[in-house]
Amino acid sequence: AFSAADMEGEWRGYFLESLIDSTDGSSLSYWIYGDLSVDGAGVVTSGSWTAASGTTGVFAGGSLTLDKGGVLTGFLSIHEDGDPPEQVLNMTVAHAKMDKGKDLVQGVVLKENGNMDLLTMVRKESAPVLEDLNGTWSGFMHSTNALDSADVWSFEDLTIQNGSMSTAGSWESVLAVNSGSLLGQNFAVDNSTGDVSWELMQGFASNPSLKSKLINQSSRLSPSKTFLATVDIRSNNSIDFGIFLKNGGEYQSIDLQGTWAGYFSEISSFGWIYWIYGAITLDAEGNCTDGTWQAASGTTGTFTGGTVAIAVDGKLSGTLTSSDGRVMTLQSGFMDAGKSMAAAVSKKDNGAADLVYLLKMEPNFSWPMFLPAVTNPKNN
Repeated sequence: AFSAADMEGEWRGYFLESLIDSTDGSSLSYWIYGDLSVDGAGVVTSGSWTAASGTTGVFAGGSLTLDKGGVLTGFLSIHEDGDPPEQVLNMTVAHAKMDKGKDLVQGVVLKENGNMDLLTMVRKESAPVLEDLNGTWSGFMHSTNALDSADVWSFEDLTIQNGSMSTAGSWESVLAVNSGSLLGQNFAVDNSTGDVSWELMQGFASNPSLKSKLINQSSRLSPSKTFLATVDIRSNNSIDFGIFLKNGGEYQSIDLQGTWAGYFSEISSFGWIYWIYGAITLDAEGNCTDGTWQAASGTTGTFTGGTVAIAVDGKLSGTLTSSDGRVMTLQSGFMDAGKSMAAAVSKKDNGAADLVYLLKMEPNFSWPMFLPAVTNPKNN
């Protein structure tokens, strides 16, 4: 069981923020990351943040409530450096879930200015070492380029040994339908914080002479050493938000069984970026037997079917169908070594693409699926 005291400690928060302009329908996305301290009552006592633009500020307060099923709700208050002291922006945690190891939170957030965020929080680790990165990793990212168009990406077979990659991994984008190779270098770990730094060099199958460097801005390794959250800036000024899961162990279909809290950052066929959250129930064969979802706009629906498959190495594939007639196909996905979380990128039959985070719900606990009072002001 979970309690409010499980939030106590030092956390690194990563926010994938998006805003749809109601006047012209344009959509912008960017990332913010920062550190925040939470006491045993769930009160945010301090913290600071940095945006991709270089803008900085502080966490001016907040209160987070964790129920016995690990569902997190509450609010955070932020202040931008240079603004009047009273100019504070509040964000409501519409829904979030803590993993069973109690060192990761995934969720969705609405700000009072209409912006909406996909949220990842990773607990501070006290004594990681470089060897904790050794192994093969799978990554799933949301990328926005300098022209504000967005895509979702999968990174596979990134094998790290002693701070570098000796063989190339691979990457693939969903909307642009690009692919290529990845080589990494300069991996380092801060032993006091769990912060990771690195550089990835991206090659393109369609144009071997073209290269793009991904320079990490902030990455936090979890205390479990099985996942890290990250944001980076590319040499072409594109920016990325994502999570990497370490490969490990053997998997079977029964590992899919249960109800999973799902958080989706969706890029519509029009280029709009928003979030959806919900719950998906799978049986021991990976068949979807139940599920419900809600979008930032307040629109709701159900998952009506589909089947997810897992390979022996933890890679996911399959489809999900929903009550609005959509079919979501997993382009690439992976389950973590603890078998309590998964990440993926997917494409829908209407041309939309999703960055997907899933956390297994605790058995025998009900959860507040929808919070009707929390809706995006831009859509009221």
